[in-house]
Amino acid sequence: MVSRGSVLATIVLASMMFAGVPAKATTYYVAKTGNDANACSQVSPCLTISHAYSLASPGDVVSVGAGTYSESLSLNRAGSSSSSITVQGYSVGGACPTTAQTDVVSPVNTRPNPTVNINSATLSAAYNTLDCFRLTSSGLSVTASNTRAVNNYVDGNSMSSSGNTGVLVGGYGVLPGPANVYLGHNYVTLMEYGMWIQASNSLFELNEVNGFKYSGTAGDCDYNRIWGDTLTFRHNYYHGFDGSTMCVAAQPHVDCWQTYYGTGNEYSRNHVFDGNTCKSFNEGFMASDTGGSAGDMSNWTVVNNVFDVGSMGPWCGVFDAHNFTVTYKNNTCYGGLVVSRDSWGSGGAHLTATNNIFYLPGWYAQDNCNYHAETGGSVSGSTNNIDYDPGYSLSCNAGDQQNVNPDFVSPGTDYHLQSGSPAIGAATNVGLTTDHDGNPRPSGGGYDIGAYQFTVGTGTAKGPTPPSGVAIVAIH
Repeated sequence: MVSRGSVLATIVLASMMFAGVPAKATTYYVAKTGNDANACSQVSPCLTISHAYSLASPGDVVSVGAGTYSESLSLNRAGSSSSSITVQGYSVGGACPTTAQTDVVSPVNTRPNPTVNINSATLSAAYNTLDCFRLTSSGLSVTASNTRAVNNYVDGNSMSSSGNTGVLVGGYGVLPGPANVYLGHNYVTLMEYGMWIQASNSLFELNEVNGFKYSGTAGDCDYNRIWGDTLTFRHNYYHGFDGSTMCVAAQPHVDCWQTYYGTGNEYSRNHVFDGNTCKSFNEGFMASDTGGSAGDMSNWTVVNNVFDVGSMGPWCGVFDAHNFTVTYKNNTCYGGLVVSRDSWGSGGAHLTATNNIFYLPGWYAQDNCNYHAETGGSVSGSTNNIDYDPGYSLSCNAGDQQNVNPDFVSPGTDYHLQSGSPAIGAATNVGLTTDHDGNPRPSGGGYDIGAYQFTVGTGTAKGPTPPSGVAIVAIH
């Protein structure tokens, strides 16, 4: 488990590795008042980002002034492991503008509010950083390893109503894809897919995907589609799906994370999902291995997450793959079920659930338990959960607190614990050092069940916002 303290350590280390600018590094300036015949200096800026970037070498910075640039950027000049090329939509020494994100269950403090508009961007060479741009014609594409995209806003309002992906990492049906990609503090809204990821050894944190736009008669909408090896999703916020107006033809398949075996070479294994919030969906996880081999989907760790199905559902997770092992610890699942099963006849998923809160707001829990195995799946080693449905009597694991109200601050809105909650001090130590908000585990003398550790004043602590302009990488 990687704590939020270690996230900050990662930022510091990465700034040492990547943010240092060599003595001879150059900053190239771009402004709407510039001219590409100029020297691209602060007093004599260029007019186009592409021209300034064509001059850049490892360690250089392209600083872009506010305005709309009708350009589709291609960052295809390689930096180096010690000196990346940075293209940023704010002044050197400044910071990317932000607006507040105030939802009490959001792990993200702010969302980026760039003042530089471009059509689109592709990161196709190693050691490039794209920082603080609003993309208005199509999404962001990342095809190269050792790249970073931070503080960007993919704005689907002006884009077509279908076929668009907010952030595409790798390609469609292409594995293993790029490695060591970092996506941090980006905002995606009104796309068909939030993020489509085919990569390895990469970190995705503090991003927000808000709502969808799709008017087709077939297809799907998902917050994330994921394939690859060793991906970490930490402190992201997915929300905004309205089933009455968005992706109506695609239901019931709007998922927080979806993966499947399709063209013959897909795999999705060794992933960590830590401290994310997903609201308004049909499935929190939809992992379906329709024809692959054992191990194509394997070894997922799901901890400290909040799932709220809203009016959709009814699943916080469907794990349906060959010999697929899922460890599910200290999550809060409101309004949904978690199920392991085998629909393909080759040995199903295995689920271990510990220290979770499963709360069904007054509707029937299939098989009399809100986490369970269906045909071919298995559940074992599960204990210390709270299982609650105010409308029904549940029968889950004997080591759980069954039919006990967890006493949320506000069910359906705020899943922090009230001071008298039976979840307080009732969890077993499973090695987690922080909770969904970054508060320490244990505190107050014990470990608490669910995504949140009870803390006086809880509900306001959120994850850190990465310092603007600091290069951040995933360290595994």
